[in-house]
Parts: sequence; structure tokens; C-alpha cells
Amino acid sequence: SLLAGTVGFDDAFRIAALRRACIADVRTGRIDPARPAAAGEMATREALRRRGFSDAFVERFFAPFFGGVFLERALDTSDAVFASTFAMFALGRAGLPHGGMAAIPAQLAGDLPAKALRLGTRVAAAGPGGVTLADGTVLAARDVIVATEADGAARLVPGMTTTPRHWKGTRMIAFAAGRSPLGRPILVVGADRGGVIDNLVVPSDVAGGYAPAGEALVTVTVRPGCTLGDADAAAAVKAEAGRLFGAAVRSWRHLETIHVPRALPDETPATRATRPAGPRVAEGLFVCGDWCTTASINGALVSGRMAAEAVIAGSG
Repeated sequence: SLLAGTVGFDDAFRIAALRRACIADVRTGRIDPARPAAAGEMATREALRRRGFSDAFVERFFAPFFGGVFLERALDTSDAVFASTFAMFALGRAGLPHGGMAAIPAQLAGDLPAKALRLGTRVAAAGPGGVTLADGTVLAARDVIVATEADGAARLVPGMTTTPRHWKGTRMIAFAAGRSPLGRPILVVGADRGGVIDNLVVPSDVAGGYAPAGEALVTVTVRPGCTLGDADAAAAVKAEAGRLFGAAVRSWRHLETIHVPRALPDETPATRATRPAGPRVAEGLFVCGDWCTTASINGALVSGRMAAEAVIAGSG
């Protein structure tokens, strides 16, 4: 990017320094967004400003890329979450499970004993010693883990209060294409100030089990704030993609538009400061969820592991 002239020398130097700092802070544990929020946390945009990044580079790279990760381009998300996420992208590879994201809970459930799961069963309350179902049935248990969103935990656990979370939503538009417009597993980030594409990816370039037979699956996340209706948004996405990939986009077949109004809880420094200090709420009662660590699948899995380890430690 430096050689192509799309990034200035000063910003290139600063992003190299930022990469080194984020990796070092995560490896040494100085930054761990799974821990309670530190007093010095600030918004990501402010942290980038203090590091001297130009406004142009923030708008050209950080806002589009991390705006797609955080579902907000204002970059109000805590800089601790940003640093951890930046380090993960710098050190590892983003991936998709074969067959879709539902493969993750399916794999977890596959190791459970028969009849261990009760699906479609509403819970009225949870507390030390057991769970009360909506029909009045009481299920006794030595330990109870409430794995819900923050609002659900506040509703189910007597006496527990959590600050109501602002939810960030998103809209994803899926298309079937005769062939992939990319041909390799990369992510396209929409940096066009007037565009509607937040990011575009071809999951079938990454793993199997995503696309219709003989076709490629193209998924587009629509930029936050887009007020177009679903049909107009799909047409706008195709028009913008056509400028990137050419006439072949005209043959893309719209499969579905999916609205996710509660995609991520906000992670501003003020909101993170209200998180529980750990998974244990009371003796024999625990909570977990991405709202306890970081708003992501990674954060949800980390929180679940922390709750399970706390239960094991208590039973020892």
C-alpha cells in the first residue's frame, strides 16, 4: 500500500508501530478484554488520534475495516477491544467452519449425553440450586450457568442488575453467483464514502457447505445507517459490486436478505465498566456470554470456558 501510494509514510510507520504494540500488550497480558475494564480505556477513534494517525487514513482504513468488525464506524468501541482484535488479525487467520456457523454449537452439542438438551423450553428463573421452568417445573442442580445476553441474565437471576445494553444491528444480503468474483479467500472492505457495501466475502472460497450446488455464495454486509429498503439495498449492492467486478455481477441471483437487529452489544468504555467482575454471581450460580468478555464468537467461547473452569474449581 505504501508503494502504491494509498498510504503515506507517516501512517505506514505508525501502523507498524501499532501492530508491534498491540501484539506485545496482548502477549504479555497487559491488554485482556476478558478482564474487567481498566480505568484508562477510551474510544478507539480517540486512541488512534492520540497515536497521530491522519484523519484520512482513519476514514480510509480503520473506520471501514474495524467498523465492519464492530458494526459501527464512529469507532466508539473501547480501545482495549480494538487492540485485542487488531492483534488477532495480525497474528492469526480468520476462518469459517465447514457447513456454516451453526456447526460450532452442533459440535458442542454432539458430545452431550442423550436427552441432555431441552429445546424450546422457556425458563422463568435461575438461582443457586436449580432452574424453574415457565410451567413451574423445578430442575435441581448443584451449579447453574446462565448463558444468555445481559438482559436475559438480569431477567432470570433474582437480584442481579446489569446495565441495559445498546444493541447494534446489521443486514446481510446473500447472492448466488455462477463463479466467485474473487477466486481466493479474501475480504473486500467498502471504503467508498457514498457506498452501501460494508464488506463483501465469498464464503464458498473459504470452506465447503455454503453455496448452492455448482455456484458461489457471495455475502454482503450492508453499511450501518443505510435506510434503503431490502429490494433497493440489494440493487444498490449489485450496482456497487458491478463497478468492482464487472458485468458478471448482473447475473447474481438474490437469495435472501437477513436482518439481525441484536447482532452485537455495544462495547463503549462506559458500558464495559459495568460488566461483572467474573463468572461467579453467587455460590453455585454463574453467568457467561459475550457481554461478559468481548462482543464476538471468540468472546462467547472464552466466557463459556471461564464459567466452566470456575465451576470445576468450585467442585474440587
